[in-house]
Amino acid sequence: MLIEIERRPLLLLLLLLLPLPSSAEGRFPLPFTALYQVTAAGLNIGEMQRRLWREGDTSHFETEIYTTGLAQLLRPYRYIERSRWQGEGDALRADYYEVEHQGKGIRERERFEWDQQQLYSERRGVAKQQPLPAGVVDKQLYQLLLRRDLAAGLRQMRYQVADRGSIKTYAFEVLGEERVQTPFGELQALRIERGETRFWCAPSLDYLVVRLTKEEDGKLIEARLQQWQPQP
Repeated sequence: MLIEIERRPLLLLLLLLLPLPSSAEGRFPLPFTALYQVTAAGLNIGEMQRRLWREGDTSHFETEIYTTGLAQLLRPYRYIERSRWQGEGDALRADYYEVEHQGKGIRERERFEWDQQQLYSERRGVAKQQPLPAGVVDKQLYQLLLRRDLAAGLRQMRYQVADRGSIKTYAFEVLGEERVQTPFGELQALRIERGETRFWCAPSLDYLVVRLTKEEDGKLIEARLQQWQPQP
């Protein structure tokens, strides 16, 4: 069961994240579960759950977004991203990634074959194969890399990401610091942007994302952290 942060004092929030360049220092992500409230144009429309766990030498990261309340009645929606990888730190290697839409099956998947140095991808039934350069990660793992790089003091970051059958460069920059209201008080956070996506990472919470916004179809979509719990 998730801890309701606003009802319990938080001591040390050791949260995650991520592998970074060899010149930086940081620790491997710690397993956790988190819950975010999702709003559109100021109205509650759903929730986002994130979970990071390990099984032996394999790590898993899953994000699930779904509608709730009236939005669930009017327009049911569920979206799941799953990542799997091996190793830690600079030895981390992406293994498998997939996206699933409720009622529509798996729409996108990627398989990282490092021995063959090949990336196998499938999107909407169309398969593709291409060379796999060193250091490429999937669309969830870069988020972990980003947090660990922030903890290491970096303020400009670039990642090679397998995205919809192509390998793209994701570039991020810290644009400043802002105070963010959370269920457990107002926190100082770094504001990072990429295109129309903005997110705020709180140094006091090991650079956990406490707020995220994105412009979509003329509406502001926002996710705010509500609950968090470390996992054994």
